[in-house]
Amino acid sequence: LAEYSQEFALVARLLMAKEADPQIGTVCKCGQAPRKVRCSSCAQMAPVCARCWVDQHRYQPLHWAEVWDDTRGFFSRQDISTVLPEEYSIPLGHGGMCCPNATEPLLMNLVDVNGIHATRVTFCQCIDHSKWRQLFDANFLPATVEQPQTAFTFELLRHWTILNLQSKITAHHYVAALRRQTDNVFTGNDVSNQFRFIARIWPLFLAEKRAGYFYGNGMKDCFPFRPNDDLRNGCFVCPEDGVNMEPGWERTPAHLRHLYSRRWTVDGNNKTGNYAKNNDLNEISLFAGRAYMPSERSFEHYQQLVPQLQKEVSSCFISSLRS
Repeated sequence: LAEYSQEFALVARLLMAKEADPQIGTVCKCGQAPRKVRCSSCAQMAPVCARCWVDQHRYQPLHWAEVWDDTRGFFSRQDISTVLPEEYSIPLGHGGMCCPNATEPLLMNLVDVNGIHATRVTFCQCIDHSKWRQLFDANFLPATVEQPQTAFTFELLRHWTILNLQSKITAHHYVAALRRQTDNVFTGNDVSNQFRFIARIWPLFLAEKRAGYFYGNGMKDCFPFRPNDDLRNGCFVCPEDGVNMEPGWERTPAHLRHLYSRRWTVDGNNKTGNYAKNNDLNEISLFAGRAYMPSERSFEHYQQLVPQLQKEVSSCFISSLRS
């Protein structure tokens, strides 16, 4: 800190200098227009004209453009659809190129890690793919398959998954941060409802992909001793026959058999905390008994087969007083 503090004054001046650019107003490298636009995400990118900026971001359309305002004398953040006077639209279906048979531009909310983009999108009519499929092929997960108006990038969903697991942030606060990332004063559109829905179905897709669910036999050849349609995360350290145990482990001497023992637990408190929560009665599990909780049907069937067990009378002194 002592060494860095000697540069504090210089860092402050350099940070202020980034609010302008000496190349603004000079002729762009294309020779057609003055430099007025720079990118807030691309490293070391010099300012260019509006047309060059759009052309250079054909495959990165969700970068924010910083457009110089000659009247007010500062950069303003804009979406790619408003950089050009003719209102550019993000084309789908042709690998970033414009479709010769495109639909009319549709105003959509495309959400990325850097914020919520109220942008314009055109869809390809050359192929028989629905709008949600074209969004998915472009690495966007739409919030609905019927007339989608909001979609989230795969990069954002991966970021959300890690952040939610590590920091326990809620979907509400995550969207609130995205809105302020868009504009810290006039916050972006509220997509909380759409994101909560997507945040619920995204883990299912990841679990099915990780478990090899889309292969013919669901990875049964690799893990023959696991239940069918098992979407749980297996422990790679715990011994599992046919996976990480040596042939002939059955002949292990008695004093070494503890090396092949497995432990099955629910959680550290030996209870399921979810039972204490007030859940929506109409909410259903998307995993349908393929993960850590059984399905309602299989659980009811189990209750019918297993007789009611007598509660063991506790000999604890405190328990006796309570009874």
